Amino acid sequence: MNQMAEIDIVLFVAAVVFCVALYALLAFNKSQGGWVESIRLMRLHHVAVGMAMGYTCLSPLRNIADMGLPLVVAFLCAWFAMAVGCTIDLRMLRKVGLQMAIIELAQLALLGAVLLLMIYVPENNMHISGVALWAVGGVCAASWPEQRWSEKKKRLSALTPHWMPSVAILVGILLLGVGSMQIHTGSPIFIYQPFSNSLLINGFTERILGSIVLGALVGLLADLATRGAPSRYFPYVVAGSLMLGAGIGSSVAFEPLWVGAIAGFWLINATLRRVAVLALVEGGTDTLKAGVYIVVGWILGVQWMQGDINAPLLLWSFLLLLLLPAIRLVGWRIAGEQIGANIGQVQWFVLGDFALVTALSLTTFVDPASGAALLAALLLSKVVFAASAGWLTGLAVRLLESREKRI
Repeated sequence: MNQMAEIDIVLFVAAVVFCVALYALLAFNKSQGGWVESIRLMRLHHVAVGMAMGYTCLSPLRNIADMGLPLVVAFLCAWFAMAVGCTIDLRMLRKVGLQMAIIELAQLALLGAVLLLMIYVPENNMHISGVALWAVGGVCAASWPEQRWSEKKKRLSALTPHWMPSVAILVGILLLGVGSMQIHTGSPIFIYQPFSNSLLINGFTERILGSIVLGALVGLLADLATRGAPSRYFPYVVAGSLMLGAGIGSSVAFEPLWVGAIAGFWLINATLRRVAVLALVEGGTDTLKAGVYIVVGWILGVQWMQGDINAPLLLWSFLLLLLLPAIRLVGWRIAGEQIGANIGQVQWFVLGDFALVTALSLTTFVDPASGAALLAALLLSKVVFAASAGWLTGLAVRLLESREKRI
């Protein structure tokens, strides 16, 4: 064993000890407030663990992890998209107010205008194409925070879903799917049919239709499989159905976000066990968020070790994300005041966790340097907003109130 191999082993063991110590510190430190609580709330400890393991991981283990990473990413993306699809309950849509939808549409229109202006930036300087703007725009749209029906958690009932449907997140899934399926072409798919010619799926339109059909089939499979399943097996049946669809979709270049969203929409509107589905989505989503941040940290650690991060794209994405609070504020001024929406309804300086999920989906299609740059920009934006959201929000509210008094 040469000296470099010994150093790699020592670094890997040190990273493992660091990860165990970090989790132990946060587990035994129950104090409220302070930097420990901030790290716990932003889940930065999971990112640190992923970065440490990705940076120091031994080559054989890294090769094994790289082979399974696309399937893990596809499953995580499909699960969170299923959670979004479960918010579109046709039995509850009549109870959804239009105020937030109108505000989000105004904000999305402004975001689209900003992205269109950025298309004219010279491509050689920013290293981003017009097609990639679809995907980046989808990530920005999906960064809108999730809205809940109630501030307080109440016991689940047959009529109370967890999250309100979000136009911005749905548009984000749509844009990112369009962009990713244009970036990633995949291999032709031949479906042999008896007594007829083979069906060939090898185009953009065919992949869109394939994603929709696959999502509907996954939703149907999960619905039928869970109708007679015991409660203790219910999560495994849903997760297995979703993993099957995500695995098939990732192998044939279907969009896992579309597959998961359509499966969730089908499941929540067809199932006879609606409360169990909502409870599973709520608990599973909170649990899997840790996995999302660990995978994000792993990707950043690997790219950091290789010294391969698209710095111009990181800066461009970071500046665009910093513009989101201004876009939200202007969108509220355009639409919110017209419909009498309360200023407190708009969370200007919050980036939803679903933005990281959509960016994670992009890493399976774009080059690793660009994917890591977008993930790093999102994490930096979340840290900046978390550190400055309080006084910036207060400043914006005071400025608006003083303007209203002058008027």
